[in-house]
Amino acid sequence: MATTRLHSKKQNPLSKQTDNVRTVAGFLISAFFLWLTFRAIDFSGFKIIPHTQSLLFLFAAMLVLLFSVWLQSLRMKLFWSKPPPSSPTVSTLPSLILGNLYNSIIPGNLGEAIKAWHLSRKNNLPFGNTIAALITEKWLDAHLFLFLSVLYFLYQPFQPHFIHYSVATVAFMVLGLSVVYSLMKKIKWVEKKIWSIALLYKKIGIPLFRTYLQVGYFQKHLRQQKTLLRFVLIGIGVFTLNVLQYYLLFKAVALHLPIANVSSAYLISLSMVVIIAIPSAPGNIGVLHYGVYASLLFAAHNLGIAPNTALLQTFVLYTIYLHCSCFIPEVIIGLVVLLKERNTLFQNR
Repeated sequence: MATTRLHSKKQNPLSKQTDNVRTVAGFLISAFFLWLTFRAIDFSGFKIIPHTQSLLFLFAAMLVLLFSVWLQSLRMKLFWSKPPPSSPTVSTLPSLILGNLYNSIIPGNLGEAIKAWHLSRKNNLPFGNTIAALITEKWLDAHLFLFLSVLYFLYQPFQPHFIHYSVATVAFMVLGLSVVYSLMKKIKWVEKKIWSIALLYKKIGIPLFRTYLQVGYFQKHLRQQKTLLRFVLIGIGVFTLNVLQYYLLFKAVALHLPIANVSSAYLISLSMVVIIAIPSAPGNIGVLHYGVYASLLFAAHNLGIAPNTALLQTFVLYTIYLHCSCFIPEVIIGLVVLLKERNTLFQNR
């Protein structure tokens, strides 16, 4: 069969112009935040090569990440699950791994489109359905983020700091969108009014309306199959594994109490939700580093600790280890899966 580029006009839903804008914006934003992270670091005394104990904790963090990806693949199956004795037959793990790989090597989180594209071709599903499934997943995760944010602020009162502002802003956005969505579902004239306006722009409105209907279908499917609670519990499990991953990295860089605690790891996990939503270069370079670095500075501030040069360097080292704990397994395993799935991903049918 003749091969074709994934970004061909026939197959790729994203325009080349949009890709270029995201690429430029991502690299500029990443460069700015990378400069913010490293501007005050004395590299003459900076040591990045880990010792044996650090490697053990780093590898443990990588294993936790991989386990969380596997859990996410099980959760994705729930969108197409059927009651016993039928069992889910949709393959999701390779698509998740490939999505993570492309998020690590191309800018703008475009790996999400690759994930949906492969999921569609791998399982002979309409591409619109796989896109809607990913949107449904993120929509439900957004509500989970809202819940976890409320729990955090009950434990740690809100403070006028941009980390708390960022988390709170996203939480309020989710709450606002949830109110609008609920009104659309419960009051039909509100739904008709909103879509009558959107459908005036047919090229955008019609695909959005179809996706809206499909997202509603997937949510209804989870309720009918009585798997919505399982979906939410797996989401909480993935978040808990993220907290564990970030806590293990405290051990890897020898960052001790009182900063290296579960509360700090929880805050980093919440911050990562905001971080991955910001346009950035491949692997969230710069944005990830500064977001995590700022979270650690904030944690130190809350404890009344004034970081010295050595502690600041440890914070920067932590951001590098965190990036490596995601980047290394996602790229290595992703390349293996890419080699195996290359025909599914690239070839015409």
